[in-house]
Amino acid sequence: MDAPSSSNARSRRAAAVAFVVLIAAAGFAAVLQPHTADRSPGTPRRLAPAGLSAMVEFEPGRTVPATSGGVVLAIWDDGLVIFSFGTNQDDFHNLQVGRVPPARVVEMLNDIEQTGLLGLARSIVVPDSAFWTIRVRRGDELTESCWNQAMTVPWGAHINAPRDEGDFAKAWMASRAILAFTQPSEYKSLEPGSAEDQRLEAALKHLGTTPIR
Repeated sequence: MDAPSSSNARSRRAAAVAFVVLIAAAGFAAVLQPHTADRSPGTPRRLAPAGLSAMVEFEPGRTVPATSGGVVLAIWDDGLVIFSFGTNQDDFHNLQVGRVPPARVVEMLNDIEQTGLLGLARSIVVPDSAFWTIRVRRGDELTESCWNQAMTVPWGAHINAPRDEGDFAKAWMASRAILAFTQPSEYKSLEPGSAEDQRLEAALKHLGTTPIR
């Protein structure tokens, strides 16, 4: 009786191990599959904070070692620009402020419209990864796009990727460049409690985003 029982126990253990391995393999394979874009029509939209034209934010996700994120760039209709250098976690705590001509902001919005991003906007984000968010005003609303800017094969950048994912990537990168080249050449550190800081705080509160301090 002992031998069959021992054999049955070994069989159950082997079956359990095989099941766990199968689940782990399936999960690993799912991670390696090219990420599929959300093709649902209708871009995430919300009413724009007063005067805000565009905003770029960085979310670090579950990075190792841990980093912080925050506002990369915020631009208002009257030419106010608040930005960070955004190359490491300390930069998100040291915001800069400057101004550009309001006509340049109008030009920026028109240029981004021409990229097609506002019609393609969606969230293409790998779970737990760091990602960026671009918000651009269109009328009274903000059109929102999220992307981790990954241009590698496992996450969708390959020859057989859906055409709309490639179109989104090209429009996103063009829009990021347009926004970057709207930053002022003269700037100073943003002072906590200043009028400019209060405008940023109000915009982030409206969007439900916590500023990095």
